[in-house]
Amino acid sequence: MRKIKDLKYEQKVVIRAMTFIAFFILFTFNLIFCENQLLSKIDNNCIWIQHESIIDSSKVDSLIIFIDKNKINKVFLETFTNGEFKYSSSNLINRDSLFNELNYLSSKVKDYDVKLYAWIDAYKIWDKNFYPINYKHFYYKCSDCLESDLNSRSDKIIKLDRVQSLEWEGIFLSPIHPESNKYILSILNSIKNLSIYDGVLIDYIRYQNYYYGYNSLGLEIFENKYNFNPLDLNRGIISKRFGYNDAEVDSLNLLWDNYRRDAITDLLYQFRKQVNQDSVSFEIITAVKSSPFDSINKWYQDWPSWVDENLVDYVVVKNNALDFYEFNYTNSIVKKIYTGSNYLEKIIIGMNLYEINPINIGNKILYLRLNGFDNISLYLYNEYKNIVNWYSPIYKAINFNLSND
Repeated sequence: MRKIKDLKYEQKVVIRAMTFIAFFILFTFNLIFCENQLLSKIDNNCIWIQHESIIDSSKVDSLIIFIDKNKINKVFLETFTNGEFKYSSSNLINRDSLFNELNYLSSKVKDYDVKLYAWIDAYKIWDKNFYPINYKHFYYKCSDCLESDLNSRSDKIIKLDRVQSLEWEGIFLSPIHPESNKYILSILNSIKNLSIYDGVLIDYIRYQNYYYGYNSLGLEIFENKYNFNPLDLNRGIISKRFGYNDAEVDSLNLLWDNYRRDAITDLLYQFRKQVNQDSVSFEIITAVKSSPFDSINKWYQDWPSWVDENLVDYVVVKNNALDFYEFNYTNSIVKKIYTGSNYLEKIIIGMNLYEINPINIGNKILYLRLNGFDNISLYLYNEYKNIVNWYSPIYKAINFNLSND
């Protein structure tokens, strides 16, 4: 009986595979004759670059050839991660250093009309299995700024010299602690003031999960303002059992969720205000989770409001699903919700290049283009993959047009 079930399952897999192959052949055939009808022009072709890829001039030169060949127009360069700049202060400002990788890359990309963005981690400040070596690190300067969960367990009690669980993402700052946003704003403004970057890509602009956001000082500030402790919602003290009706409980939960959500939005509001005051051309891009619902309600990234209020220029919706159907299902939800607004033109679909087969990635990109998504970012550039021409089918899908093929 089990063999029959296994056989039926295998048959279904084969049928799905044959259907997809047929679709791909038909799609490719149609592209040859109907490209203008099916595919819109890619507006933003983005790539994420780690610092290791630009540590000497030969690496930068190789990267520039890759960027030019594949018509990339936005580069997200790893600049601030784990609470530290990837470049020494002398390398950021001293143009006479032996090799200044940042200035060298910046001068090169401008020759090709490519925009350079500082890729930074916002609220996540450490993810190593050892303690920060630099004692000026913000981890030591404000341990009270670190995140806490609904059990009042703070990130500051995590033993960093021990191996953490697979689910562990790292040490986070609490958005509701007033010093956290001040610190991140200082990082953002220092980058803006360099006049090297065209903008910033802000990653980890979120909570670790919905059950975080209970920093002790942040709770105290909230309680003084609204006269109740959010922990009482989780303890069951604020409930029907103690005289609250459902509407009251829901109202207080909503107030607390909005407070946590607004703390992140305020970071962007303050930075956008500073950019406008300085009258500089500096774009703000944020990386967000792929599910619109979970992004807002689980990680408190209210990115539709960010777009609507012009706090950001683009959002990178990180869709890392390996399965073709799951990948497209998530994108179809985004398209269904935001078609007819100005949101789609500001949405960049982020794709993970950890997948083994580049042809599978190319198929996903073709499907994106067929469905009117004109902004794509790929994570992450790998020098070896470039050498072996691994990227070829991917960028053929991104840059397909009759004049070049």
